[in-house]
Amino acid sequence: MSLSKIDFILVGAPRCATTWLYKTLEVHPEICVSRKKEYSPFDTHGVLLNKDITKQLEHCSASSVKGIFPVALSQQKDSELFLKKYYPNIKILFIIRNPVERAYSHYQYLNANGGVDAKLDFNIAMKDVHKYVDILKYGLYADAIIKYQKVFGKERVLVVHYEDVQVNPNGVIKQVCDFLDIAGLELKPAYSYFNARHEKFYRSKALLVFKRYLLSLNKVLKKKRCGRIGIFFMKKIGGVYLLNMLSRINGISKYSFNGEKNRCKDYGLGINDDTRKILNEFYKEDIERTLKILNR
Repeated sequence: MSLSKIDFILVGAPRCATTWLYKTLEVHPEICVSRKKEYSPFDTHGVLLNKDITKQLEHCSASSVKGIFPVALSQQKDSELFLKKYYPNIKILFIIRNPVERAYSHYQYLNANGGVDAKLDFNIAMKDVHKYVDILKYGLYADAIIKYQKVFGKERVLVVHYEDVQVNPNGVIKQVCDFLDIAGLELKPAYSYFNARHEKFYRSKALLVFKRYLLSLNKVLKKKRCGRIGIFFMKKIGGVYLLNMLSRINGISKYSFNGEKNRCKDYGLGINDDTRKILNEFYKEDIERTLKILNR
């Protein structure tokens, strides 16, 4: 099997400015990134989806430095071994963030898209942290970094920080370009904005509730396999179309940067002191280990 060339891969973590890095590197003249940002290059058994990767990178020239961005890959069991098997010389990128802030961003993202119970404020939900381990696990960085460093060597693994992106985006891009052995890139003003997901905020709670209703209805139709009726509603009448339109009408992109705190209005109340205490305790050991690994 002839493998598609991949020079670097960003393996984590979600909600840490991965979209900003993807969009920024996309305009670098020496780099070519995958058409789709987030997809896994492996199936559930660790088999490389080479045809899919070829399709994702078919627009790239032979001489370009090619990269893919499966941002949750670091939490997949044995992902470093799968990568080593197929791409022993690939370079590994991480972006990490204060895990408490990352967890809040992740929860609010899922909340806005129907992925968690919309009735629960983040602070209420986090009173039972073990119920939300599938969200919180992405802020456990130490083991993920260690396993990639062990398999690929420290010199082939770069860890950058979300907080550094906020303060000095040009410095972060220089760090990444030096790591990839390519020329630097002076960011244009549009790319100096910190934008993890084009943060959406909602003008109307009524529209937000309606959007969630459609999402729930879509899940029910799929679960019950309602045949022609379900297909007719979701495709012909326009259930999916309505969802897309609501996202445009009800949500707008908001960029926040220049060191300012993100002011995304998502009907959350922020992180209160009790929740910070709970999550700081949850992450305490991993934070200490991560700082030691990175000499910070």
